[in-house]
Amino acid sequence: MNITSVQALVRASVREGEPAFRCASKDQQRACLDALAEAMLAAGAIESRVQTWNHQPFLAIPLRPDMHWRGRYSVRVYFDGDQLRLSAERHKNAGGVPLSGVAQLRRFWEAARERVEFDRQREAKRDKLAKLKERSAEAQIAALARRLGFSYATRQMERKLKLTIRLDERRALIVDVPLRDIPATLAGVERLYLRARALCNDEVPFEIRSARGVWRWENADAEDSTDA
Repeated sequence: MNITSVQALVRASVREGEPAFRCASKDQQRACLDALAEAMLAAGAIESRVQTWNHQPFLAIPLRPDMHWRGRYSVRVYFDGDQLRLSAERHKNAGGVPLSGVAQLRRFWEAARERVEFDRQREAKRDKLAKLKERSAEAQIAALARRLGFSYATRQMERKLKLTIRLDERRALIVDVPLRDIPATLAGVERLYLRARALCNDEVPFEIRSARGVWRWENADAEDSTDA
């Protein structure tokens, strides 16, 4: 689910010929929002509650309370003047479509709940596939470690494994292993490990660090060309 699909569900809730609910009294508007909140809680829209933005009340209805805040799309019901409206705006009372009342709001909620369930099933399939790829990657890394004789550690990250290979007492090689092409990546890891081990066996001590923070580089080629 994304903001575009939420907006489409909001627009689809409108039925031709349904007039928007209107109420001019501020007190009655608040009472209307409170009543809609109770109706949505009864319909299963948990965490629906009346809030205030810029001194104006609105009913917030989260669509995915179980998700991280970036994915917690919600809708809001508010009064634009005396007209009741349903909007997918996340941070202000604006936009949306006219709202006739409880029937239209429940119609939207049912459609949104179907979409949420579809998304959850798709996420479950994606997570299952990711777990299978992670286990495959772990098995192939273990086989590579046995063949080359190195100690290692892995950490699961989104769409990849963070592989740390011990080179000696002080140094380790850290490689990202994307789950989309494990064999090709591990072939590169093998070549990299063998080169790193050869460097570690050299008598010259060295470290490999990030180049960030180096504010000036000496360019030997440039100096030679200037002298010429």
